[in-house]
Amino acid sequence: MGEYKFDINGMSPDARQDAAEAARTTLKFKDGYGMELAGDMLRARDIIDKQLQSAFSTRDLALGDLPSGHAAAKHYAEQRKKAFDALTKIRDHYQAHADHFIATEMLFRNTEERNAGRINPYKDGTATVGY
Repeated sequence: MGEYKFDINGMSPDARQDAAEAARTTLKFKDGYGMELAGDMLRARDIIDKQLQSAFSTRDLALGDLPSGHAAAKHYAEQRKKAFDALTKIRDHYQAHADHFIATEMLFRNTEERNAGRINPYKDGTATVGY
């Protein structure tokens, strides 16, 4: 459906710390699960983006030249702005969740590899015994 290039260095320090904390407290993480969850979030984000583009491209209502028509048009314009702002917040929320899931998987895998290297000094299948 789409492609998203993620760079962990583009995350805010707080968001990166949240992902590191999630990775640190996760005991098991299925391979690719962070990407899978992020994909769900990105699909939802794209749906909302389409709605935002649709709302942005429509014009204000013309409800006649009477004061009541002007008042109604103003009311609906304000409501549209509120809906647009709410959808923008939701879209950004989905984006942040996608980044969080990707970063959590990355950091979990990095920690797992680093710990495996320390726990298993025979990772390459060889050992030297001094006696």
